Amino acid sequence: MIKEPYLTVEEADELISARFINDSEWASLDEPIKLKLLNIASDNIDTLKFKGRKYSISQQRQFPRCLPSLQSDYDMYSKNFTTCVDTIPYEIQVAVCNEALMINSKVSDSIAGISDKALTGFSAGKYSESYDLNLLNLSRTVVNSTYNILQKFVIRGTFGTY
Repeated sequence: MIKEPYLTVEEADELISARFINDSEWASLDEPIKLKLLNIASDNIDTLKFKGRKYSISQQRQFPRCLPSLQSDYDMYSKNFTTCVDTIPYEIQVAVCNEALMINSKVSDSIAGISDKALTGFSAGKYSESYDLNLLNLSRTVVNSTYNILQKFVIRGTFGTY
């Protein structure tokens, strides 16, 4: 089963337009590419080790979550979860958008040297190209700026260890 990203393309469009400087590059992307970027970004974020537990055992993504009640030492195995929220936190949405923008930037920087195998479509009228983002060498770890947004949710000392 395919996991849905943490936010829709429409939600991402609105958030990126309101909060990020490089929103024009995002706005120029086709909706299917935006969706794929949001999915990759959500997958990357889900590789981190988060405090607390999933809100529901059956959910596919790491959020929403229940967090321990203690604000100093987070014990991910604690049974004392007092903060359970059934929505995706705003910081997670911002982090997904940041990660998607960074992935798009990485893709744009490497397009010149991309293998012909990744090219999935081309049209001459108004010039258009499309690539299979899964064939690009995209890291499955979040960039530092995304991690900084997520810090309050991540178990200390686990960045980069999966």
